[in-house]
Amino acid sequence: MAPKAAMKRPAAPAAAPAKRRSMGKIDPIQQKCDSVASALLEAEGLPENVREMLAGSLSSCLSLVKADRHNFQHRVVAMVGEAVSEIGSSINRSIVEAETEVASADTNKAALEATIQVAEKTLEARKAAVNQKKETFEASTTAKKNATAGLKDAEKEEKTGNKELDDAEGKKEEIDTFRSVTYKELTESVATKANTKGLATIGKNFTYDGELIKALTSAFAKAPDTRGTFDKLVVSQFEEQMDKTQAGLISILQQGEPGKQDRAAKVAAAKSSLEVSEAADQACSQALADARTAETETQKELNSANCALAAFTPALEKTKARCEGLKAGLAEFAENALANFKELESRTIPPPEEELPATEAHAEGEPLPAAEGVLAAA
Repeated sequence: MAPKAAMKRPAAPAAAPAKRRSMGKIDPIQQKCDSVASALLEAEGLPENVREMLAGSLSSCLSLVKADRHNFQHRVVAMVGEAVSEIGSSINRSIVEAETEVASADTNKAALEATIQVAEKTLEARKAAVNQKKETFEASTTAKKNATAGLKDAEKEEKTGNKELDDAEGKKEEIDTFRSVTYKELTESVATKANTKGLATIGKNFTYDGELIKALTSAFAKAPDTRGTFDKLVVSQFEEQMDKTQAGLISILQQGEPGKQDRAAKVAAAKSSLEVSEAADQACSQALADARTAETETQKELNSANCALAAFTPALEKTKARCEGLKAGLAEFAENALANFKELESRTIPPPEEELPATEAHAEGEPLPAAEGVLAAA
């Protein structure tokens, strides 16, 4: 936007110095001082207090001829001269700026139109990018859902497939613990209530023969050195049953181990696939967000450029009108305030008017005074 003119209209007529009148007539010197003061008061390039000081002081300085001014008044006149000169220079600069703006209008408009064309193409490309990123994101979301479902299926298969092995592992641990703790105590001492209860639990959990468990309970209720042949036979049969049970559990675990490892590998692969899918989905989501942001920014740029193009011609017309106004204002300033200042600045005492001889006056057709007429007739 072009800068403001160096001068503006005063807010009210009262801002200009009052015109002095003498004997009902305007004092021409004061009138010229007032025109310079008004120009100073309108000069935006000066601080308001400086404008008011100069406008209030110049009348007492410029109303005197140059030879009658003392040093302070000369300094004030010089300051006024600098201010007046700057007013003219400021108006000239504003005119040059306005003319430059008008002269470059076609180039600026063409550049603006080119900007719009580029923005339109960019916007079209970014809309296409958004659509492509959206499709990719939808595909990645579907892949993530499939990976999630795949992991659930693998975990379900693992849980179902491992149930028999988990049960066997639990039973093996149970009988191993019983045999290393409770059964050892039963064989080495008289059974306690807790030991007897533990024996009954094992018999129930492993569906051992109830009569065998009763016989064992009876045998273990005796001291080890008092147990007879039958007691030892019962104990031997029970140990054979436990050996058989443990061997069967070990066989189940050994045979099921490959399948267990295979199912664990499937779960691990499904988890890895889900992690990859989640990372890809997050990246696609961010890419879509970035593409949408770029599209929005380009749309804003295009809207701004279109608004600037729509306002270009009206603004140019205003610039042309302002330029003409500045030129008229400069002409008015030069003819009035500037010319008046220059005249008052260098004003000297005019030479006294010479009186014409009587004969010259008569020759020019002027009437002679009555006394001189009489003398001439004599």
